[in-house]
Amino acid sequence: MSLALRAFCFLNLLVSIRGATRLYFLGIREIEWDYIPTGRNEITGQNFTEDEEAANFLSGGADRIGRVYKKAVYKQYSDSTYSTEVTQPTWLGFLGALYPDLMSGSAKLDDAVPPGGSHKYTWNVNVDHAPTTDDPSCLTWAYHSHVDAPRDIASGLIGALLTCKPAINGFMYGNLPGLEMCAGNSISWHLLGMGSETDVHTAFFHGQALTVRHQRTDVVSLFPATFVTAEMVPRNIGKWLLSCNEHLPAGLGALFNVKKCTKMSSVNHLTEKVRKYFIAAQQVLWNYGSSRTEKDVGQALEMDHSYSVRGEDRLGGVYWKAKYVEYTDERFDTEKLRSTSEEHLGILGPVIKAEVGDTILVTFLNRASRAYSIQPHGVIYKKDFEGTRYNDGVSGDGESVEPLRKFTYEWTVPEYAGPTPSDPPCLTRMYFSAVDPVRDTNSGLVGPLLICKAGTLTRGNHQKEVDNEFFLLFTKFDENLSWYLRQSLKHASMNVYDINFEDAGFKESNVMNTINGFSYNTLPGLQMCRGSNVSWQLLGLGSQEDIHAMVFQGNTLQLHGRHRDSLTLLPHTSASALMQPDNIGSFGIICQTSGMKQEYQVFECNKDEAPSLPHYRVQPTYYLAAEEMEWDYSPDRVWELEKMNSSAQDSYGHVFVGKEEGLIGSKYQKVVYREYTDGTFTTRRAHTAEEEHLGILGPLIRAEVGDIILIVFKNKASRKYSLHAHGAQETNGGNIPAAEPAINGKIYGNLHGLAMYEGERVDWYLLGMGQEIDMHTVHFHAESFTYMDGTPHRADVFDLFPATFQTIEMTVSNPGTWLLHCHVTDHIHAGMETTACD
Repeated sequence: MSLALRAFCFLNLLVSIRGATRLYFLGIREIEWDYIPTGRNEITGQNFTEDEEAANFLSGGADRIGRVYKKAVYKQYSDSTYSTEVTQPTWLGFLGALYPDLMSGSAKLDDAVPPGGSHKYTWNVNVDHAPTTDDPSCLTWAYHSHVDAPRDIASGLIGALLTCKPAINGFMYGNLPGLEMCAGNSISWHLLGMGSETDVHTAFFHGQALTVRHQRTDVVSLFPATFVTAEMVPRNIGKWLLSCNEHLPAGLGALFNVKKCTKMSSVNHLTEKVRKYFIAAQQVLWNYGSSRTEKDVGQALEMDHSYSVRGEDRLGGVYWKAKYVEYTDERFDTEKLRSTSEEHLGILGPVIKAEVGDTILVTFLNRASRAYSIQPHGVIYKKDFEGTRYNDGVSGDGESVEPLRKFTYEWTVPEYAGPTPSDPPCLTRMYFSAVDPVRDTNSGLVGPLLICKAGTLTRGNHQKEVDNEFFLLFTKFDENLSWYLRQSLKHASMNVYDINFEDAGFKESNVMNTINGFSYNTLPGLQMCRGSNVSWQLLGLGSQEDIHAMVFQGNTLQLHGRHRDSLTLLPHTSASALMQPDNIGSFGIICQTSGMKQEYQVFECNKDEAPSLPHYRVQPTYYLAAEEMEWDYSPDRVWELEKMNSSAQDSYGHVFVGKEEGLIGSKYQKVVYREYTDGTFTTRRAHTAEEEHLGILGPLIRAEVGDIILIVFKNKASRKYSLHAHGAQETNGGNIPAAEPAINGKIYGNLHGLAMYEGERVDWYLLGMGQEIDMHTVHFHAESFTYMDGTPHRADVFDLFPATFQTIEMTVSNPGTWLLHCHVTDHIHAGMETTACD
């Protein structure tokens, strides 16, 4: 975890303008930067030396720098003399490009400005960089030093840049330390992420509702080079926490204060409908592998003993956990039994459902051995019912419910917290214990919450026109962080004094990759009929390692107006997707994380009703072969060494492409798809000039809706391989066999053929594959593009995850040679860069 705060927020004053030239004078200064100038953890109210987590990062010592670092930062000046610094709001903190672009002479002066030097940068904000009709009034971007981007940014050289629609008025706050705003005002939050693979942040705005790209939320996910504009009309008075779940103990949190500045309307448009739930926290003995016998369990045990097999210092799959359990009434005498349709919920607590206008009363009884609470996402609550403790000037029994005590939480669903017109009828949210959010959730205390538009639910509390509802939580339960690890060891008759809790193998054996608390295809109850309306309510939880790219095999999902078979979930995020299965059989729900695989079954329930058969057009046949070859990731190092301005030995790329000191170099044995002209597989079809950029990729297969794609596949390799298609229905299924950080198999500018002409409309097809660390933020220098997420949106960076795909559209407007790269800092140094010419 970097000590630098990777996400920041600020409020902006929008003014009515016409196109104008805006001249900024920016200088770079070296300063001593104190990460905690007050000496206090303002969230907990403690001196940092009294806070164990904060002291770990901020105390000085023999091998610790402490809280003060030397940084290089951008400073704004009033004119070209650089003598008078422009005062900035205190909340800005320290916020304030070099690559071989075939330029020379004066065109190279902007690449690297030497100490004491200056350069005038001109950035044109034209219509191609303006917000689209469906974007918010202002888009958030960033500027930063790009001589050595990872080290320059880590040193502090980063700032914020807004491009706004004209004639729109808003508000700017922040001239005081802290974030102050008036209830009822329209607020824009501009969020930036920078850093490496570990810099995955989910910003949670407590007590308020946000709108991002016309979709309702209270969390925003941030990745390196991700810029998000979120709109808020705060209505809940008080001091509220802006937090990142896993990184909160390390200091990634802030407080924003919503004040009552004028008399507000008391109309909240709530109905008299009250939904009551009675939920207890109880300790249970949980089996991640379930007691059921499944064919895949035995195979999984053979493949991965670390997760499921008992040993001298291994627990296997049985642990003590805490779980939310529903009861019939406030006496908590009778546990409410789960129906067959709820069998799949597993470790999850009961599903809490509500419509816009409803009030939710949750009576919570703590039957566990330590204090817990319930904190929700997606609903509105007063400070007394928030369910978590921090230095907000308010204390109440609901923030930490002691063992054998009761507390009733009251939440409401006003219209401004419910689904927007662009959202599906119901939004998936979660509730969880937040006395210690990290340890409480790893102990098991989490449940689903469904917020629906008015009139969506039946009297039986089911979604109308939905045949099946499935709630799935994708997470790694880290039992090392559970409150009950020692109790689990004792239950297994292990001597805790003989256990090395810091042993890497022991720690790894206690990380359980699960869906609803089940691993290795043991999740029960995912059955449905062909043609039925199925609602998948999907949840993410956990740490920065919990990036889950889920693939639904066999059938497609409808999500944000698009048909797809994969989606990405991050901690504290959620998605609501619909499916009308038309393919009968058993199909996988698969994440490339170990053990995170389950199956769903589709049956033909109306056998007397013959299904209508679609009419297809047969297209020309493709002849593809899998063949082995020696692949060179970096056949030419000139671009790399010029960019790094170093020798081959000193370049960041040496570890990837060097051949000395036992290194392999840039050449590896690979197996690739290659196309042939006919079924004899004797004449390979050569790449055209337009296909040169495909690199290691197989041929582009094109089809229209209604086509049949026929592929004759020949395996010329030395082991078994197959073909699997995303986004198409297969008549014969196949499995995907599962690092160089490359673009189409090339690194350090060795991918060629990305040429285009000014004024052309260019479609880019972005594909992401790999594992959980394969988070890529694809950045196009000098050009912006639009992409569809229900409606069109403008950006110059797109977040790409394993098994996800996106088409983006660009109208080329800026002639030159421009950098195209992944902005994750580790991947920049590893060579995931190339150039495009227009």
